Amino acid sequence: MHNTFHIEIEATPERVFYWLDDAERVMQWAKGVVENEDLVKTEAGVGSTFRQVFEENGKKMDFTGECTAYDTNKRLRVYLKSKMFDLDVDYMLEDLGGRTRLTQESDVKWNGFMKLIGPVCCLFMKKSGQKCMEDDFGRLKALAEGQPEPAAST
Repeated sequence: MHNTFHIEIEATPERVFYWLDDAERVMQWAKGVVENEDLVKTEAGVGSTFRQVFEENGKKMDFTGECTAYDTNKRLRVYLKSKMFDLDVDYMLEDLGGRTRLTQESDVKWNGFMKLIGPVCCLFMKKSGQKCMEDDFGRLKALAEGQPEPAAST
């Protein structure tokens, strides 16, 4: 299943990326993410790994993740693996002269028995998934627009 989501944020790409590129900050805007731990952090970003726990309706799902593309303030792509499905998520930031257009593209690859029922589940999950993304990115937008500019990286 492929999904694309766009949002414009009244903040610079640097400020928006600040909220995308840190395990603790992600938990502030991504509902359901209850644990997000860096395992290996590479200097280049690509190859960094992490562990993430997502909780929905009292059920937890463990993911392992790896950064597959990293271009500071422009792009962050991660590949998440779980028992039920894998998720390829690509965040792209476009500078609109002090504002940012954030695009998220994601693809789901079903694993195990979910290969059989996953496509059917998608029909029911699409609308609720869209609402969750709108809510999550609404929180990200509010945080990016309301926080002071992050200090420059050294």
